[in-house]
Amino acid sequence: MDITSYAYDVQGTGKAKEIELEVKTDAKDGVKVDCPMTQVPADKVTDEMLRDIIDKTQDAVENGDESMKGDAGKDVLEKLGENVGNSPNASDKTKEEAGAIKGDANTDSKESEEAKKEDGKKDTANTGDSGNKQTADNNTPNNSASNNTGNNASKPTGGNTQNNKPSKPAEQPKPAHQHSWKDHVATKTEWIPNIVTVDDYAEQQVPVGTAWQCNCGAQILGNADEHIMNHILNGEDDGGRSVPIYETQTVKVGSHTEDRGSYQTTSYVDYQYCDCGAKR
Repeated sequence: MDITSYAYDVQGTGKAKEIELEVKTDAKDGVKVDCPMTQVPADKVTDEMLRDIIDKTQDAVENGDESMKGDAGKDVLEKLGENVGNSPNASDKTKEEAGAIKGDANTDSKESEEAKKEDGKKDTANTGDSGNKQTADNNTPNNSASNNTGNNASKPTGGNTQNNKPSKPAEQPKPAHQHSWKDHVATKTEWIPNIVTVDDYAEQQVPVGTAWQCNCGAQILGNADEHIMNHILNGEDDGGRSVPIYETQTVKVGSHTEDRGSYQTTSYVDYQYCDCGAKR
């Protein structure tokens, strides 16, 4: 049993972690490694993470095994350049670096295509030479003509088979993800004020008329002439005075303001989100 430790950069912590992988050499169904990882949401990927991804990917393409050589490595670099260039969290410097590795990938692809064209021309030239050699050998009378004819006949056949073999089309990079933003609706309950003016009232004695207050103590409403005349005829004091008559009434004495508002629930958009997990 062999136990080997590899260092992985755990995104979101900014620190390297040692992860032990246990490999059983006597396994019959091949090697299985259980290494659970958590995908970092697109809006949580920092500029530092993007730069680290660029460095590690370039190192894997340059120093990795055969699976990262040739067109496969170029496709990885070109796709990485597009994704980093479209990231809203990438700095201008990081986007510039991503554009550089994308440009390098395209340049390498062009050079590879030119090299393939040159190789095709060489193969065509070699095929023509072999055919000419076969014709000359067939026209030469000697004891080994049949052997030469057989040997030369096999050469152009092999050359044609190689040149006619269809080349595998380069895998086209997937288009960069375009966010489709949707509104997230939330609700809130708040007090809506309603300031009103309210009148103040109180009970008061209000004058409503006058009466004749005779010196004898009688209070006469209306005409007091007859009462006065009786005092005169009897030789009595007929003096008196006019006095106000009051009654209790509820009257306005002022006003004040009151807040007669109420609680109301309203809806609003607190943020937007994309199905890929990004928010803004």
